[in-house]
Amino acid sequence: MSEFTPASCNCGAVLPPDARFCHKCGRPLYDEPAFVEEAPAPPPPQLVAAPVAPPAIGFHNPVAVRVGLLSAALASLLGIIPLPLAPFWMLVRLLASGFFAVYLYQRRTGALLTLREGARLGWITGVFSFLMATILLTVSVVSIVGGPGLASFYKEQLSSSNFPGIDLNEAMRVLESPAALSMILLFSLFFLFLFFAFVPMLGGLMGAKVMEKE
Repeated sequence: MSEFTPASCNCGAVLPPDARFCHKCGRPLYDEPAFVEEAPAPPPPQLVAAPVAPPAIGFHNPVAVRVGLLSAALASLLGIIPLPLAPFWMLVRLLASGFFAVYLYQRRTGALLTLREGARLGWITGVFSFLMATILLTVSVVSIVGGPGLASFYKEQLSSSNFPGIDLNEAMRVLESPAALSMILLFSLFFLFLFFAFVPMLGGLMGAKVMEKE
């Protein structure tokens, strides 16, 4: 249905058929619908990335592996320096390697390690130190076997050590047995692993404790 438009305005002006306003007084001929301003659409929700937890300390953590390998390499290089009291010096540098691994990891990542994580990082460092020491030990054993032989080497070590209560002839009889010699080497590697793994672990524990206080 078409809209009705009056033929004249109250002011007496004659209006055309399609007029909406009086051309003389400006009066609207019918009420315009009120303009309703549309509310702006809400902005789309911003996607906030969830914080990514740092990887746990282990061999699957590349930063922990690199830090442990570097600390173990530095400790092995320091072992080349001839110093008196060699066992004590070995203990100090293994402790320092675990401590330095924790310090270097926190400097690179900014993460504050717990005592357990510090111990795990020290253990990783100790495993790398053991592997490096095993390589050096293997090279030494090969050179000894190619020279005087392991039995003669151990005989010389026992003779120079002067341990009380050791029968040198009985010890040599045991060392001349290949099975006994193999067992001695295996037990030596086992206790060497325990020493190289535990001492840097203790150093990592100390490093995490010190960094926690700082």
